Amino acid sequence: MHYFKDRKQAGELLVERIKKYNPKYTKPTVIALDEGGVLAGVEIAKGLHAPMYMLTTEDVDLPGENTSVGIASSEGNFIYNSVYSSGQLDELKGDYRQIIDQEQFKAFQKLNRIIGKDGLIKKSLLKKHEIILVSDGLKDPMKLEVAADFLKPIDAEKLIIATPIATVDVVDKMHLLADEVYCLGVIESYFLVDHYYQNNNLPDHKTAVKMVKNIVFSWQSDPKNITQKA
Repeated sequence: MHYFKDRKQAGELLVERIKKYNPKYTKPTVIALDEGGVLAGVEIAKGLHAPMYMLTTEDVDLPGENTSVGIASSEGNFIYNSVYSSGQLDELKGDYRQIIDQEQFKAFQKLNRIIGKDGLIKKSLLKKHEIILVSDGLKDPMKLEVAADFLKPIDAEKLIIATPIATVDVVDKMHLLADEVYCLGVIESYFLVDHYYQNNNLPDHKTAVKMVKNIVFSWQSDPKNITQKA
């Protein structure tokens, strides 16, 4: 399936598939990689009774380059874009070292302004959890790579990636990074992510953070969950 009514529907379909193939997670934790991923991730978190966080990112661009040179995260880590070869990166660093450093600094400043104190993920709470990274669509692997870099020092039980749509190259990368992959549609040519959704109303960052913080209350108060407990 390549087209969806909205991110909520995509999340519902993803959690159905996750439950079908692996219903026995003991400590699942959802990490959304973007605002659209929050809308899909909320459904996954509700379905698995999981807490949820958000890893906000910002591309770092260079003048004259059509592709971002790298990506910074709200947790303070930065990775270079793997689309560049090591030789190409060495050349870019040699020519644009000062600009790259300046753009990284600007990216981290912007992320700090956006997330404030509520955006930080406590690494200690992720230990021995099954981490589920969620996006509403992946054209390239940079968001996954910066998330994997952030998770490196964490002793996670398992890494799972869930997304409604992704390109062939990204799916290949997902299989290298993750223990489990859930993707509803693999595509050759990727349009803007909004192309794949009928409803493209996205929350602003403040609303997305509020949704993430309230997720446990959300699934605890769901009538279906109350009925199941009874």
